[in-house]
Amino acid sequence: MRDRHGGFGRYGLELLRALQALPAGELPGVDLWVLFRSDRRPRPAAALDPAGLLRQPLISPARHRWQRRLLVPALLRASRIALFHALHPGSLPLPGGPSVVATAHDIVPAVLPEPGRGRALRALDWLEQGLRHRRPRHLVAISEATRRDLCRIYRIPASRISVVPHGVNPATFALAPRDEAEGELRMLETRHGLSGRWFLSVGSDHYRKNQPLLVEAWIRVAGRVDAGLVVVGRPLYGGVLPRLERDVRAAGLDGRFHWLRDATDAEIPALYRNATAVVAPSRYEGFGMTILEAMSCGAPVLASRGGAHEEVGADAALYFDPDGRQELEHLLVRIGEDAGLRREMRARGLARAASFTWSASALAIAEVYRRILAPDPRAQRGSSSTADISIS
Repeated sequence: MRDRHGGFGRYGLELLRALQALPAGELPGVDLWVLFRSDRRPRPAAALDPAGLLRQPLISPARHRWQRRLLVPALLRASRIALFHALHPGSLPLPGGPSVVATAHDIVPAVLPEPGRGRALRALDWLEQGLRHRRPRHLVAISEATRRDLCRIYRIPASRISVVPHGVNPATFALAPRDEAEGELRMLETRHGLSGRWFLSVGSDHYRKNQPLLVEAWIRVAGRVDAGLVVVGRPLYGGVLPRLERDVRAAGLDGRFHWLRDATDAEIPALYRNATAVVAPSRYEGFGMTILEAMSCGAPVLASRGGAHEEVGADAALYFDPDGRQELEHLLVRIGEDAGLRREMRARGLARAASFTWSASALAIAEVYRRILAPDPRAQRGSSSTADISIS
């Protein structure tokens, strides 16, 4: 479960919890195991506290890659694992072990190459992405958009790809009880200096996240809308967010702009719940977990077109072109000024988010496991054959 503190790890955590909660008849004769470190044997899922996996020390990506390729096949064979579910298709075990299912989140380097990366490096990125997504016996795409990209760019047959969207955890992402709402606001003001109203964007400064568009649009409408801007995310690309801070300062708006590098997981739902609107300006997303979490917390959502945003948000979000600064400016003013529109989008978002559950995701994943473990179409769900599945 590499990157346990990031998206892949949290995806694995929620999926594991939901798989463990399935009725026994959904995976008859199957035991779930977890490979939570690539240098240790899998352990039975029933013996693990899923939340405790996030507290395990991380190993370096380089060490993880060689261990996953060289050590994991032997570990899986020693544990007699029949099916290995990789939470992402990178650093797959070398061939010769169990059948492999991998979750495909996106193919960013192929769809949206990194700016400034040379032609030769782009070609290598394209080739590497193709090899890693072609190797697994079956792929689980987190959206129809990702499946279309895989079929279009790498010619992977649609029959080898199942679409299983993420869920959202209502215990974490939900409306705040009335008696806690005021305390949340005080906590955000005390810890981060937030007060009044704000637009919120959650995500790193990865080049596809398109944060400069949002900051530029907000600077231009800040005199017309009383909402500030809060950006939550890590600085992956060194100078991007500091440069945006300088732009805000030059516009005389630094008192209304907050870049939160250290917001905790517990604070993210509170930020969503108290935002005037959540803005997702990304040029490409394989799913769009941020907008789903925001809607589940009752936040109005503005999202860019393209990728999977429209698939996830449907009519519960307002959309803009990822190059359309003026279109985004218009939406910021509109959602900022119109309380009735915010109430309408809040209600739509709550209804839309309720249709994405981890239990539904686990049921769909269980069906994938059954098909791989019992490829004979005459095999029945109630078969008494036994097998072990490892998730990592």
